[in-house]
Amino acid sequence: MTTVNYHETLIKDLQKDPEDMLHYLNAAIEEDDPRVFFIALQDVAEAQGNDLSKLAKKAKLSSKKIAEALAGKTHPELYKIDLLLQTLGYRLTIQPQT
Repeated sequence: MTTVNYHETLIKDLQKDPEDMLHYLNAAIEEDDPRVFFIALQDVAEAQGNDLSKLAKKAKLSSKKIAEALAGKTHPELYKIDLLLQTLGYRLTIQPQT
């Protein structure tokens, strides 16, 4: 029996369609636990070929601070989240509740 690594499969699936990355991030941000969003952000960064140091350099943020936020150890300011999203090709938007 072959063992399938969920994380590797997820990254490969995200790489197939950039639209899936967008849906993945949107679904994650709707969760009650902010750590879910940070995990998704890290997954999308990885799918785009960014490791933590590349992401930090592109966003002009500290690798240590990004790692702490992604691990749920800190609560980053909104502008830092926005910088990370912009680095990955996304932006924050506000929409009315439906």
